[in-house]
Amino acid sequence: GQKYDYFPNEEFLFNKIKPIYIKLDGWKSSTVGVNNFDNLPKNAKHYIKTLETLIGSKISIVSTGPERKETVDINNLLLNI
Repeated sequence: GQKYDYFPNEEFLFNKIKPIYIKLDGWKSSTVGVNNFDNLPKNAKHYIKTLETLIGSKISIVSTGPERKETVDINNLLLNI
């Protein structure tokens, strides 16, 4: 009945732990080559924002393909390199 926000060290708990899943809607349109956050599908943006909330940190860069130009630089971090 206890919730952990970390993986406990106590080995006797390993068989008792149950993950908490969050179900999010997906998207059917391709994100390949998208390089602007505003051009991502609505549910893709929601997915990124949900991850930020869960990890407690902002996501700066999202890859949408193998090429360097296929990168969403959410906070313009790459401009400062």
